[in-house]
Amino acid sequence: MKRYTYSCQYYDKQGNNTWKTDGCNTTQISDGVVECSCDHMTPFAVLLQLTRPFYGYKNVTLSNSNATNLVCWITEPLILYGVNLCYFTIVFLFNTIVLITVSRQIFKLKKVDNKHKKIPVKDASTVLGFMCLLGTSWGLVFLGSGYTSYPILYVFCISNTMQGETM
Repeated sequence: MKRYTYSCQYYDKQGNNTWKTDGCNTTQISDGVVECSCDHMTPFAVLLQLTRPFYGYKNVTLSNSNATNLVCWITEPLILYGVNLCYFTIVFLFNTIVLITVSRQIFKLKKVDNKHKKIPVKDASTVLGFMCLLGTSWGLVFLGSGYTSYPILYVFCISNTMQGETM
């Protein structure tokens, strides 16, 4: 099913500066070929009209008052998850690369400085603190679906509140 249609329209400068279809007829000859016939001499264009837009208004119910608010949101689930997962993946991969790079540098410094015996717990806590500082806990978003969402959200909230302690 196509999510768009072609429409011959002209720009109405004298009215309210919008595109209008008055006096224009649209005939789709084949896929990608459109014939426009208008009964006036104004400049026109072939515009794509979404038959099912991927965004729109959605009612959101507030949990404490059962009141609903109308919010503009992405209504198409595939696009919503695609946009969010792409964003979270990029952030998560970048943070993981930085975390691995810093961890390798910490362990290289430990090998160079053998005369001072460091406690391995201190190195591990440094890496863990840096992980929280980077926001790697946001990677838990990937795991937060289905029945696991409440425990994952619980761990996520705890790890994000500890970010202030590590700064």
